[in-house]
Amino acid sequence: MLKVQNIKKSLTEIKLERLLKANKEHVSIGHFEESGIHYSGFTFPELMKLHHKGYEGVPARPVLEHLFQNHLKILNHPDVMRAMKIYADSRMTERDLTRMLQAVGKAMANEEVEIFGSNALVRNHPNTIKNKGEDAPLVHTQELVEEVSYKDSITKVRRGVL
Repeated sequence: MLKVQNIKKSLTEIKLERLLKANKEHVSIGHFEESGIHYSGFTFPELMKLHHKGYEGVPARPVLEHLFQNHLKILNHPDVMRAMKIYADSRMTERDLTRMLQAVGKAMANEEVEIFGSNALVRNHPNTIKNKGEDAPLVHTQELVEEVSYKDSITKVRRGVL
């Protein structure tokens, strides 16, 4: 008779399985429907889409495009590197993965906030500067930048950075 004995998986095997599962998870950054309605009447995602493409004499200001062009900078961000190392050294549980995703999301969302009003965007028209009193593209009431958020695919909870 053939006797089968249960062989316990090693920590390396367990971590490999968890790593493969983690490959299906992600973090999203930007503006979400949960933020509600901007004073303009648009949802925050709609407003960002308008700014991304530009409209009626207003130049395109593709914030997320600038952000993703600099994604390597974000991956080298000390908080991201620390979170990835902690995750790699952990047991790679769902909780550990969530923490790592949230650290990456927070760092990326903070980088997005830095783009608002920066030289990375097309400058405001002189008339706009006169009306606003400053030359900070996409910054007027602070509402749009204050809604920059991130959420991981595990908890699906939106977290703001400001």
